[in-house]
Amino acid sequence: LRPMRLASFIPWMEPKFQTSNHLREVETIPLGWLNCKDKSDHNKSSIMANAPERSSAFILDDDEEKIEYQADTKVSNAGTFTFNKEDHTVANLLRMQLLRDPAVKFAGYMHPHPLIHKINLKVQTSTSQVAPAETLSAAIEDLSNETDHLITQVTDAIDKWKRENDTMGMLGE
Repeated sequence: LRPMRLASFIPWMEPKFQTSNHLREVETIPLGWLNCKDKSDHNKSSIMANAPERSSAFILDDDEEKIEYQADTKVSNAGTFTFNKEDHTVANLLRMQLLRDPAVKFAGYMHPHPLIHKINLKVQTSTSQVAPAETLSAAIEDLSNETDHLITQVTDAIDKWKRENDTMGMLGE
């Protein structure tokens, strides 16, 4: 939608200010607003007509890879991983797990823009004998094991609580 400048002759538009001669400020509004009779008839979908689908933030396209790797041209033991359709949640988890590894010298990520659903994760290892891809793979495996352990602990705690607080079984006796 291209904006159009309109004076406040539309009845539902409120002026931003009034001068001494009561002239109203000229407003810039989207063309989609011209089709509605009053402000209450306007639905937000016509304002956001050019907004991307929300699912495009997390569903990969047919031609997209989840992870792409670009080796650093200046440092032999460094590279950048590009994670498509990810955000700060996964990137910060991976960065923190990579920094726990003694073979990792540097791990940092960048989210280029809030509307671009990509994360660039830069990894540099301490020696050239350990590849950045190996350290990332080990970090993902460690996070998976930690998640499994957490799920087991939560499930056990819920089962224990249910056994200790089973009021239905006591009432039936």
